[in-house]
Order: sequence, then structure tokens, then C-alpha cells
Amino acid sequence: MSEVPLQRKESESDGGIRSLLHLLGLNGFAFTQPILDRLKSNPQYLILEDYSAAAVLSTVAALLFVPPLMLWAAVRVLRRTGRVRLSHKLMHGSLAVYGVLSLLVLTRWIASTFTLMERGIPETLLAAVAASVGLFLPWLRTRSELFRQGLSLLVIGVVIYPASLLTSPPIRQHVLQLRTTPPQPQATLQNPVPIIMLILDGLNGMSLLNAQHEIDGQRFPGFARLAGISHFYRNATTVHTRTDHAVPAILTSTIPEEAQTPVEADYPQNLFRTIFESEQYDLSVFEPVTRMCPDELRQIDHQRSFAQQFSRLLSTTLMVYLQGVIPGEMPGMSSRIPREWFGLLPPTIGGRKSLKGQIIYSWDEHRDVQFQHFLECLTPGTRPGFRFLHIALPHYPWSILPSGKPCLPGARITQPTYGLLQEMWTTDPWPVHQAWQRNLLQLQYADRCINRLLDTLQSHGQLDQSLLVVTADHGMSFVPGASLREPTDQTLPDILPIPLFIKLPGQSQGTISDRNVETIDILPTIADVVGMTVSPEWQGSSLLKDTTRLRKTVRGSLNTVLEPDFPSRFRHVERLTAAFGNGGPDDLIGRLNLRPELVGRQVSEFPQEASELTTLITETQVQSLVQIKPEQPEYNYVPSLIHGYLQGATMANVPVELAIAIQGRIVVTTRTSTDPQIGQRWSALIPEHDLPATPTPLELFEIDGPAEHCTLRKIPLPPQPVPELRDLLEDYHRF
Repeated sequence: MSEVPLQRKESESDGGIRSLLHLLGLNGFAFTQPILDRLKSNPQYLILEDYSAAAVLSTVAALLFVPPLMLWAAVRVLRRTGRVRLSHKLMHGSLAVYGVLSLLVLTRWIASTFTLMERGIPETLLAAVAASVGLFLPWLRTRSELFRQGLSLLVIGVVIYPASLLTSPPIRQHVLQLRTTPPQPQATLQNPVPIIMLILDGLNGMSLLNAQHEIDGQRFPGFARLAGISHFYRNATTVHTRTDHAVPAILTSTIPEEAQTPVEADYPQNLFRTIFESEQYDLSVFEPVTRMCPDELRQIDHQRSFAQQFSRLLSTTLMVYLQGVIPGEMPGMSSRIPREWFGLLPPTIGGRKSLKGQIIYSWDEHRDVQFQHFLECLTPGTRPGFRFLHIALPHYPWSILPSGKPCLPGARITQPTYGLLQEMWTTDPWPVHQAWQRNLLQLQYADRCINRLLDTLQSHGQLDQSLLVVTADHGMSFVPGASLREPTDQTLPDILPIPLFIKLPGQSQGTISDRNVETIDILPTIADVVGMTVSPEWQGSSLLKDTTRLRKTVRGSLNTVLEPDFPSRFRHVERLTAAFGNGGPDDLIGRLNLRPELVGRQVSEFPQEASELTTLITETQVQSLVQIKPEQPEYNYVPSLIHGYLQGATMANVPVELAIAIQGRIVVTTRTSTDPQIGQRWSALIPEHDLPATPTPLELFEIDGPAEHCTLRKIPLPPQPVPELRDLLEDYHRF
């Protein structure tokens, strides 16, 4: 008689409709909802990949129903075939997995929100606790009717989660083809002059100045030339520290809300839409990160079938989900997530041959090709041109030399930067200054681009008649121990200032203004020039009017309001001058050395011994065994940036001074870091003019003693280098 109640109890818990409700609810909460949240916050990916409504809705349905229905069907089959205990274990095991996944998602959110890793609490510890607690879910379900009722109520998420996704304006507009706002009536612009806009990325406007707070014409002759014919707003600042909010602020004259995504559906009244609907311009829009250009100008056609779209979207979302539940200290899934998820296109698509419409390049590749393509779009046509370029200069990984050649293979944004972990700088100033030097070298390449832009406009006879706007989205900080991007009292002088040059039609003489200016003032100024109707939603003011702004605003993780003159911005200039001097013969940019008195001297001048240390080194070393592969574009780089890891040093926080020699001559000196988290890693940048024309072996020495009594201890180089910096950092106690 006791067998009947037991079978009924197991049937109720493991085979009935109630068990299906539990699986559906937990699957939605632990699995589907986090994925849909990521899709909702990244509509740029769906737009870039041009997924159809059928592919998106089918993926949502598969995520919601396939896993729980398959598990429930397996439980039913096992029970029908008499394997009751096995069905019982399968049901309990499934519930335990869902419980663990739910708590892993929760702990990752807690760790990120409260910056627990920075407080010394590892995510792996939280994950272990979450896994332990989650395993008790089946036990609790069998003993609490109230808990079972709660699990049943979770099934409402099957409706709520997809409904929440479809309430997103970008999803409705770009996936379901349902416009979120009615089309605006066509507006005629009264003065449709040619408009050229260049938005640089990650550039502090103070980096262009010398100690006298003027454009450093020796370091940056292109910017000095531009300042000579335009209004230079020296007190211009961004309103947000992140590109996906800072660029929309420029294009809409509004301070963005954190929930907004950088797509047209969230910013329907942007500059692109207004210019397009006027029907008075030919548009060429290079938009690598934001997706605010009108759909009518898009040119990407992936030509994928429904099956291909469905499988690609499903696999991508699964990889993104795994990245969201695996603790940050463990090997992640980032390398398996398609680059398109991060807005990075493969090199074969994006409207490359077109001179009009929306032209999309991968954010972080072939910036020289992108800029040349932009210059080709400046050719005059029957209508005035609206030409817009947002380009990753001088954005990290700071891989481009002033010549325009990269010093890293591939040179992608996803490459790690020595001394920088999750946008926090090491406390050791030396790696920070080395990265800062690379930033300034890449800025000198951007300066060359400015000169090319002015030359091209002049050759087409368009420079005088055009409205030219050159600015940046935000700055970046190079303060040891501080954040690269987050605004604090310490980092604001680096992050907040941006360059702003506005050359009006007919203008030939430059001016310098210290009036309080923000990036939201750019659109009203353009409107004033071309005769565009002012929108009541704009929060900025035209710089052609005498309007006084009483505050500065910067949004990010910390919303801040500052005094309008912001005098502390010049602290960046003081720090830059102290580290690199001014432009001219004594300029240290590109010649940053730990022991400058040794550079240029012959190795034979010093006593030499064998070092007890050994090293690992990245493949960018100048060695005969490293052959440049011209048939592979990512290997077409100048092998001047070297990273290494010393083995055998006794104390990680005691630096080892190093000298690198080529053909018997010392070309650069550096040291290992004093930061224990980085250990015995080191980096060095060989000046481009010191590189031989053909691959040549280099020599690495440990420096012992002052210059007049110096001994060089030779460190043997490995027969085969480490392929990438990432391998060097991750395989040896990644900092």
C-alpha cells in the first residue's frame, strides 16, 4: 500500500503539468531572461547583422521552450518506460542546474555592481557559494508547498520576458519594422553649405597644448593649421565618458540617459535624419559604433538564409550567456563571441566601395584605409555634401605610429594593454607613461590625417565654403592607480576636455575661446549655420550666439556638475609637459627611456657578463626568426613594440633595469614593473627610425650600476616567441 502514495508523489513532482511549469519558469528566469536582456541592451548587433523578424522571434521561442520541453519530455519517457528513479534524478538534476545558473547570474551582477573584485573578493568565491546554494533547490522543492507554488508563478516570465524585449523601440523599429515615432515633415534648410564632421575618439583636448596652453605646432602641425582658420574652443568638454552615449549627445544636443542605446529608434530626431529628410544633401556617414543613420542609407546585405540567421543568432547568444555566468577570473567566452556582437565587422562587408550612404568599417581595423575612403567621399557633387567620420583615433590599443604603420599585428581594440586591467591603471607610473607615449604617437598620426583633410578640401576648392567641425567624443586618463575612463576629481582633467574646432564658411582667421562649451552645443551651431529649425528638445546652445552656460555636466558611473571655467583642465598639460616636455629637439614622445644616458652607446663600451635571468618575449621582437607576412594583412606591421616576462628574478616588486640593443647599439632602456600584480613583465618601444630595413636579431641586457660603472648582463632570448601579448599575460598569472 505504501508504494501508491510514493508513486503519486513522484508523479506529481516529476511528470505532471506542474513540473513542466517549474521547468519553464526556471528556464526563463535563469537562462532566457539574461539573454534577452543582453539583446535588448545591444540592439546595434541585431541591426548590424540585419536579422529578420522571423529569425529573432524563432530564437526567442527556442530559448524559452526548447530546453524545458526537452527535459520534461525526457522525464515523461523515462517514467513511461518504467525507469522512475532515473526520471526522478533527471528532474532533480535539471532543477539543480537551473538553480545554480540563477545564482551565478545574480552573483556576477552583484560583483560588477559593487566592484567586489576591487575590494579583494574574487568572483570565484561568490560562484562557489552560489553553486552550493543552488544545489539545494530540488531538496527545498520537495519539502515546501509554498516554494513549489512560487516556482509555478515563475512561468509568467514566458510572457513577460519576450514582451519586455519587444517593448524596446530599437527592436520594434529595426527588427519588426514598426516605427516608434511618426515621420517628421520635410524641413528645408535655408543655407545648405557643405558640412564635414570628424569625431576622433578618446582624445583629451589638452593633449594638443604646450606649456603656454597653445596648440603645440611642433608636435601637431596639422591641428595648429586647423586652429589658424577656425574657432578653437579651449574649454570644450564632453557630457559623457562613453562613446555609445557621447556620440549621440553630439548628434542630438541632448544629455543621454543611461537606458538609451545608440540607435536611431532611441534618438529619432538626430542630425542624420534631419539632413537626410531635407533632401538637399548627399550623405556619406562612417558610423562604426553607433547605429543612428537612417535605415534608408544602410547598404549591408549579408544574404543569409533564415536557417543561417537562426543558427548564428542562437550560437552567439549562448556564448554571450556563458560569458555572463562564468566568473571573471576564469577563462571566458569572449574569444568565441563573434566580433559583430561588439560592433566589429569582418573586412569583407560594409559598403567599402560606395561614396554615399552609410559606410561601416570595423571599429578598430585599417584606420588608414577608412580615412582614405573618407577623403575620397569629399569629391564635390551636384548637391552639397554631408560627410561624417567617427574614427578610433587615438583610441587604444594605441598601436599606430606617426607614420601610420601599426606596431602590433592586427592592432585590434580587443588586445590587452600592458599595465591596464579592466580599465584600471597599475599603480606603477612607468607602464602608464609607456602607454601614454603610444597614445601621443598615435595622436601624431591623427595630426597627419588632419593635414590630409585640409589638403583634400583645398584641392577640391571646398575649404572656404564648407562648415568644418573637428572634435572628439571624450578624453582618456593616464593617472597611475586610477581609471582610464571613470570621472573622479583625479581623472576629470584627462577625461572631460575634448578638442573642438569649428571653421565657418568663409572663415580664414582663427580664434581661441575659453567660453564654457559642451558637445551638446555642436548641433545647435550647425543648425544656426545651415538654417535648420531649432528643436525644443535640444539642451545645447549655438556658439554663434552670446549664451552663457552656468555649469558643466558629465555623465557616466558618477553624474557630476562642475564650475563653468574648469581651470583644473590644465593639470593635464602640466603632467604631460613634466613627462614628455614640449615639442622640439628635446621632445621625449617616442624617446621615453628609463636610462637615457645609455641610449645610442655601443654595447662594447661596457663590461659584459651572462645573466642568471631568462625571458619570454612576444613575437613582435625584431628577430630573424620573425618574418613579416605581406600576404596576411594583420602581419603588415612595424615590429617595434616588445613585451616580455622575466623568469628567475627574486622579488617581483623590485624592478630589473633592461637595455635592448640592435646591431650592437643600445636603442631603448626600460624596466620591469614595481606593481606585484604585474610581476616581472616589461615593455619597450623601439623608435621607428632605429629599426633596420630587414629583420635583425636584437639583444637584451640586464643593466647593473650607473652609466660610468655599468655592467651589461646578457639575457638569452627564447628560440620561439610567445605568439601574442594576451598569451603572455594570461598564461603567467595574468594581472
